[in-house]
Order: sequence, then structure tokens, then C-alpha cells
Amino acid sequence: VIARNGRGQNSLSVVPGGSQLFIDPYSRQAQTDYYQLVEVLMKRRPDGVLFDYIRYPRGNGSDTVADRIEDLWIYGDASKNALYDRALNNQGRELIKRYISKGSISARDIKAVKKLYPKEDAPRWEGRSPSSRDTAASLKWQLWQLSVAHAAQGVLDFLALAVLAAQRNGVQSGAVFFPDANQVVGGSGYDSRLQPWDNFPSTIEWHAMSYGVCGNTSCIDSLVKRALERTPSQTQLTPALAGTWGRSIKNRPSLEAQMRSIQRISPRIKSISHFDFSWQEPEFDRQRKFCQL
Repeated sequence: VIARNGRGQNSLSVVPGGSQLFIDPYSRQAQTDYYQLVEVLMKRRPDGVLFDYIRYPRGNGSDTVADRIEDLWIYGDASKNALYDRALNNQGRELIKRYISKGSISARDIKAVKKLYPKEDAPRWEGRSPSSRDTAASLKWQLWQLSVAHAAQGVLDFLALAVLAAQRNGVQSGAVFFPDANQVVGGSGYDSRLQPWDNFPSTIEWHAMSYGVCGNTSCIDSLVKRALERTPSQTQLTPALAGTWGRSIKNRPSLEAQMRSIQRISPRIKSISHFDFSWQEPEFDRQRKFCQL
């Protein structure tokens, strides 16, 4: 059920403070439990539901970039088996297994796989078109791209299941995301959160966490612009802001300064989501944590 990377770690040993435990999105148990949880909550008829942490964990330093197979959180049993099932023949399945196990493949691996299954012309998996020019290096690259896409698809499928539970109960839903969490980093690396938010369902609300801190609104604006560029025209984009009304705090402009700047960027944005409730109303926030349902 728990997501694991190729070093055998779960997120408790990667996220600072060990404060977050991420699940394997391909786990049937996790999918079923979460779907049932959302269904129970929807029976209370909320105005809407917002899904957060629809991504993988982010570590520190070099661990903020995934550029090796062992960096990906696809080593839980469910994720691995689902990845193996993306093979379209025995050669493909065996090569995927070797890549996941060893972190690489060699010409020797390719030769061994062909010897194991001589009746098959080439290793095949979803999205792959074999070529006579394939080499160990090109196959390794293709396997890396397959693995990254597989990790991202797990996030999308899990979100789709949660959205379905809300929709079946007539409740509008949305998802929170970091606008920069779907970036390519360097030549072949990716932001380790692997949050494919630009492929979230276009029928839900998209809440872009625009928490840039640089002393003015420019870094916040750039996050909002990035989200706008990739948001379908029919989808409601709602920037999520952090800040305090009437004054700047921790090198972050006041909330109204952020809102004015966003309004200048695009008249399309009609709403914001405010992260700062507990900062502004600490007493009420404490009370609501102990409310009786």
C-alpha cells in the first residue's frame, strides 16, 4: 500500500520531519479505501471537495530531481506489477524487470532476453515502436520514459477515481497542485513530485498553489502565468495564495497586492483560494478543529 522508491525508502525517511506518508497509487486496497472514504464524506453533502497532495513526495537537495529509475516511487508491489503489465510481449516484460531491478540495461541483457524468447522479434511495451536502429542506450532511454509516464499515470488514475466518487454524489470537485511540479529538469530529469496537473480532468477546478517568495509579486505572477498557459479554456483556474491582508509577512507581499497583480495578468481569473485562514483567525481555527459532526 505504501509508495516506495528504488532504495527501499518510503516517504517518511525522505520528507523533512517524516511528516508525510505517501501511498502507492496503483494499490487496489488504497484505491478502494480512498474511494469509500470520499463516498462517506459526500453523504454529508458538502458544497465541494478539494483534493490535495495528488503527487509524489519531494525530498531535499538533489532528491528534488528524479533522474534515475531508483528515484521514482514505483517500487511498491502494485506499481511494479502494473508496470510489468505494460509489456506487450515476453521480451518486453523481461527487459522491464531487468531495468527496474538493476537500474539499467546492457547489450548483454538484450541478447539474453532475445535468447529466452527467440520467437519474438523485439521487446515491446505500450507506446513503443521497435526499430532496427535500437541500441542498449536507446532502449534504456525508452524504458526511462516509460517508467516516468507510468508513475505520472498512477497519479492521474488515482485522482480520477476520487473525482468519480464525488461526481456520483453530485458534488463539485477540484485538485490542488504546484505549477512547477510537472517540469523537466536538465536533459532527462523531472521534478521529483511528478505532478502531471496539466492532464488533470478539465471538468474539475484547478487550484494552483502560487506561494513564490521573492519580496514582490513577480515570482507569484510567474507561477500563475505558467498555470494559465496550460489550463484548458473551459476549466476554472483558482490561484491559491498565502499571505495576510493589509501587510507583508516573511518576504511575501500582502494578500491584496497579490490579488491586484493577478487581476492584471488575466481577467479570466475570477476567484482565489486562501491558504492563510489559520494565521488570520487562530482562535476560530482552534475551535473548528474540535467541532462535533
